[in-house]
Amino acid sequence: NMSERVVVMNHGRVEQAGSPAELDDRPSTAFVATFLGDCNLFGCAVDSLRKVLRLDCGQSVEIPHAGETPTEDCMAGLRPERIRIERADRQGPPDRTRAAEVRAVVRDISFSGPDYRIELQAGATASVARCPNRGSPPAAPGETVTARFDPEDIFLVRQGR
Repeated sequence: NMSERVVVMNHGRVEQAGSPAELDDRPSTAFVATFLGDCNLFGCAVDSLRKVLRLDCGQSVEIPHAGETPTEDCMAGLRPERIRIERADRQGPPDRTRAAEVRAVVRDISFSGPDYRIELQAGATASVARCPNRGSPPAAPGETVTARFDPEDIFLVRQGR
């Protein structure tokens, strides 16, 4: 089956080879991460001994796979569909999962059929989330929201050549 192995090339050089799921879940470079679709890339600092990632927005996230990627000249990646959005003013039950949380302001929302594309701002860091269309958007522009994601969904990539 041809779709069992994919090779992504950049200017005649192999960037990464693997299954489509491997390339999507754990791309090795920023080029591969963005080549395959929407991707949030953040500046970060990695403490591989403690397996902690500190994002430019100030959020620290414990990631079990922090030691798997070179920690110099790297960025953190997170696919927009892996981010869950909740209004900050909603008081639900405490999140007992391992989800990381970042407070952000909604800059813009775009309807795109089965989902909403939500542009977020957390300090100086901009990102995009994609949330399922359940009849109405999860928030409005200008609102403060909580963006939650599983630390396992973060991947580290080399910034590229």
